[in-house]
Amino acid sequence: MRTHAIPRRHAARGFTLVEVTVTMLIIVVLITLVFAGVTAALRSAREAGERQLVSSVARAVDQFRQQFGFLPPLADDENPVDETNNVVRVRDAAFLRFESDLDKTRWSETSLGIYLLGILEKDVDGIDGPGMTKPTEGGGFAKGGARIEPLLDAARMTDRIKRDQASGFEFADIHDRWGGELRYYRWLPRFYRTGAQKGQIETLNTPSCGLGAAGKPIYLLGDPAEDPALRAATWAIVCSGPNRFFGDEPASDLPAMRAKLAMDDSASEEAVRRKAASDNIWEAGK
Repeated sequence: MRTHAIPRRHAARGFTLVEVTVTMLIIVVLITLVFAGVTAALRSAREAGERQLVSSVARAVDQFRQQFGFLPPLADDENPVDETNNVVRVRDAAFLRFESDLDKTRWSETSLGIYLLGILEKDVDGIDGPGMTKPTEGGGFAKGGARIEPLLDAARMTDRIKRDQASGFEFADIHDRWGGELRYYRWLPRFYRTGAQKGQIETLNTPSCGLGAAGKPIYLLGDPAEDPALRAATWAIVCSGPNRFFGDEPASDLPAMRAKLAMDDSASEEAVRRKAASDNIWEAGK
């Protein structure tokens, strides 16, 4: 008599704890990678927007030079207007060559509002509201002359313009998306005046954050020895980037910079300034 084996039923097999754990880890890793990618893409998009802003301001500076034959003067931000003569206090060539007032900054935030937006009052720039009359290199305006339209469209930049009152006059700064002011840097090379090297360039005076190892400058924009365009430049529009530090802040700001940049208290001044300047967005011209 034949007998038939009865098939054995196997109980349904569930996932083991190890399999569940591995699967969850894979999901977490994938989510992390996607999040990091999205974050990087958003940051790249934001920085691209700021590069566009910096480029548009730089184009306006170059347009000013072509229209008037000189660059927008560098206003003295500490006290921009001479109220007695109703002219803008501007820095001279000796200052830009670092031959005087070595402790003063070679940048301005108010110059952009004064010369590209025409933000001053009629008593100074000859026009009520946005616009100005023909400017002079010495800080004055040809009052009574024809109206000159702003080189930047304030109506399209309302979220980037911050107005302020100082000494009874209204000024305007251009801000980036992180809340920092755009700066207009100016400089001129200094030449040897005597000796065998007379007439040759002594120093380019390209903006720096001080001196680093072996007395080498910590450049704010880049090393002019490696960038021919920067060697020829005499001005730049600079955005401080997401960390909101340019790198040339006073030494008293170093503790705050270390904290904001997540650096150890023992980090050297050179390391702090290099990191602060590492995300600067800039465009230079001559």
